[in-house]
Amino acid sequence: MHFLYSRDSRWSLEKALSTEWLETNGLGGYASSTTLNCNTRKYHGLLVSKLEGLPDKYVLLNKVEDILVQGAKESFLTTHLYPDFLQSDSFTNLAEFKVTTHPIWNFKFPEVVLTKEILMPHEENAILLKYTASGNSECSLSLRPLFSYRNFHGLQRENSSLAFGVESLPDGFSFAPYPGLPKTFFQANAKFNFLPKPLWYCNFLYARERERGYDYAEDLFSPGLIVFEFKNTREIIFSCGVARQKNELSTKWRQELDRRITDIPKKNINEFQDQLHQAGQSFIATNIINKRSPAIVAGYHWFLEWGRDAMISVPGLTLYSGQEDICLAILKTFASQESLGLIPNYFGTTKETNAYNTVDASLWFVWAVQQYCLKTKNIKEVATYFWTTIKNIFKYYREGTLYNIKMQANGLLYAGSREVNLTWMDAVVNGQPVTPRYGYQVEINALWFNMLSFMAEVAAWLKDPIAEELRQLLLLVQTSFRETFWCKEKGYLYDFVNAEEKNSLLRPNQIFAVSLPYSPLLIKTAVDVVSAVKENLLTPYGLRTLAKNEAGYIGSYQGEQNKRDGAYHNGTVWPWLLGHFVEAMLKVTSDRRKVLAVINPCLEALQRHLAEYGIGSIAEIFSGDEPHYPDGCISQAWSVAEVLRLTYLLNIGK
Repeated sequence: MHFLYSRDSRWSLEKALSTEWLETNGLGGYASSTTLNCNTRKYHGLLVSKLEGLPDKYVLLNKVEDILVQGAKESFLTTHLYPDFLQSDSFTNLAEFKVTTHPIWNFKFPEVVLTKEILMPHEENAILLKYTASGNSECSLSLRPLFSYRNFHGLQRENSSLAFGVESLPDGFSFAPYPGLPKTFFQANAKFNFLPKPLWYCNFLYARERERGYDYAEDLFSPGLIVFEFKNTREIIFSCGVARQKNELSTKWRQELDRRITDIPKKNINEFQDQLHQAGQSFIATNIINKRSPAIVAGYHWFLEWGRDAMISVPGLTLYSGQEDICLAILKTFASQESLGLIPNYFGTTKETNAYNTVDASLWFVWAVQQYCLKTKNIKEVATYFWTTIKNIFKYYREGTLYNIKMQANGLLYAGSREVNLTWMDAVVNGQPVTPRYGYQVEINALWFNMLSFMAEVAAWLKDPIAEELRQLLLLVQTSFRETFWCKEKGYLYDFVNAEEKNSLLRPNQIFAVSLPYSPLLIKTAVDVVSAVKENLLTPYGLRTLAKNEAGYIGSYQGEQNKRDGAYHNGTVWPWLLGHFVEAMLKVTSDRRKVLAVINPCLEALQRHLAEYGIGSIAEIFSGDEPHYPDGCISQAWSVAEVLRLTYLLNIGK
């Protein structure tokens, strides 16, 4: 992955404040800011950690005010935004910013060129900052660490509860401002002077939070100033983490870079796939709560490890990069947490505190197992590790489980109520679902049919007596699906059906009735569905969640939370849907060139997008109206996973 911004490219201050970099540590933690290191979100920080025994994530080290000192001249390397002032000297001296294996800044000063780099060691709650000076001028580097030490959804204000003091160590110092949160340890590979100067920096302004309708001002605390001299030493590595570094920091730095280069898959891929593979690694994390098992982070910055997102994402993130073992381990973890036929939507600290509040997480789990089987051809592993879980899902869905999830006499699945949304379109405003889709939902029953078909395949291989029951049920479900969901007047599928209505709003959920490995539709119907979705929902960045000509369409995703949630599934574009759209097109046409002609503009737009929002990754969503501004998480697991998967479906790069 290589993204370069320089003055030669007429890079603007606005661009530098709107693009964001991301470093991750394989534990769900991260470091992130804008390219000017001006934090515009409460979620930005240099050490944002998932901590054992605590919910959510915590912004510990918020930022470092770093200043190059040449005689009496001070030059800032980091930007601050206050209510009436943008301290942006760093932009004046910034010659180049690039992301290769990690973010790198090059600053030019009279007689000195300074390079700044940031790296997070794998599976450590730590951050490394490296400064390299070249030139003839003697200079010094002044670092003032600024702390939040709070939940990443919150903000800190100046308070009397914070403990000011630091503890001296042979190679640095430690700081523990609040009880119940870990110490942070500071170390360096060069001598430094620490000047205890406790100070509150007040009223940092987070512009993106203000745009999103949240509180947006924070006070940060600094325990003192750290000063390095660039004399005999021209390279400084400074670390901050929740544990002391045992190895020499330059060795730690080199080992982490070597690991990243080694872990990048190289075989039969083009540059775009290479970039997506690297982005994909950031979502694979060790879940420190659930027995240190592998997990999928749904998105950065504010999402955690969720079941639905993990099941949709794990095939694309693992099966095309030689990580079948990680895919298998993640599926085993979720299988072990199944309860009453439900796969958890997110993990609690115990199985009893898991959230089992989706209808589709279990069905997507079976699809992910199916994808693993298709890729590895190892049906024996599927039978060994997952058959019992899949049969439990079938049993409880057939007989009834939580949230009115139950197979009806017609063989279709019924789920939810007016007050409870169980599908991926689950936004809520003032306690009520924005898109109340209850009853028979089209994608849920497409997934149900696919699951039953896959079960029949495995049961036949195992000679399980359930095979005959499944064979008869499949005929019933197929017939009922066609009769229930086909909207003859519109020429496409109803979105959902219940006793009160047959909802014909044109949404993308029907595409799964074509794309999944087993489809209940006749080919003519499948062609009509793909055509309707293509003509009304396709954009360069994904599928709209509602056609523009439908009542209730909202083309702009902005404003405070209720407004944004109102638009979330009512026109907003989702990139992850492109994977199934491509799969559906490939099913209804044998001409791959026709599919490429449709999808190439999307791939070109998304490749450009890698340099415009969250650098090197794909956003969660885009606005429905042109020019389709990116929004939501700067880096979303299923966006990356499904775009990556579609490139392999189309044999791109081979």
